[in-house]
Amino acid sequence: MDLLYSRHYPGPEGSIPVLILHGLFGSSRNWHTIAGRLSENHSVFALDARNHGNSFHADEHSIESMSADLLHFIEKQIQTPVILLGHSMGGLVAMYFALKNPSLVKGLIVVDIAPRNYEIDYSREFDGMKNAGAERAVSRKEIEDAMADRISNPFVRQFLMMNLERSGENFRWVLNLPVLERERRNGIEFPEIDAVFPEPSLLIAGDNSPFFTKKDTDLFVSYFPKGTVLLIKDGDHWLHHTNQAEFLSAVIEFLETV
Repeated sequence: MDLLYSRHYPGPEGSIPVLILHGLFGSSRNWHTIAGRLSENHSVFALDARNHGNSFHADEHSIESMSADLLHFIEKQIQTPVILLGHSMGGLVAMYFALKNPSLVKGLIVVDIAPRNYEIDYSREFDGMKNAGAERAVSRKEIEDAMADRISNPFVRQFLMMNLERSGENFRWVLNLPVLERERRNGIEFPEIDAVFPEPSLLIAGDNSPFFTKKDTDLFVSYFPKGTVLLIKDGDHWLHHTNQAEFLSAVIEFLETV
């Protein structure tokens, strides 16, 4: 089945297309501002991963399956090599895809994730959404108030609530919550692969993020020998929002070299 994308920015004719891959619980909507800015010099496709946004729901959710979806999308919709920009889960997919299909990728940008497995407990997020009573709520505030007991961070609540849509007088989650919860380990486990990616690569990480450590620099370069790592001072996991100006500057500078 085909992945859907919320925005398509044409960009200059002949430019290398940039494909944006969001993280877990995200969607192409989270990248609207970044995509618009990058479209000044590139065609930009912000994709919805399976079980997210407007894309299809499926029983499998893994880095391998999302990589296969990406291959299908590129072969059907793009038909030329691309530049991949992936955040968190999307970064794992982008790295794995580039290692598996180097001829289809001209450059790689990874945001705050390393090519390894992660032991992350998302139980609060799943519990917060499942028990928010979206199917009975008549306002978004009602849902947010219900989530607050389990998810204290208002930024995270607002981020998750971007996955709400109206269903009659009430709401529903567009995420495939049952499958994502069941498959949550597979969605953040980097598959074993014996390969290197020969093209330019950039990993942008926040120096306050729990997703990246100093050891990850050597690990990243072992897979991506033309790769560099940029740490954003006081940056967290959501660099494209919280450190947007510095993040955009780094991405644009890298794209000019590809």
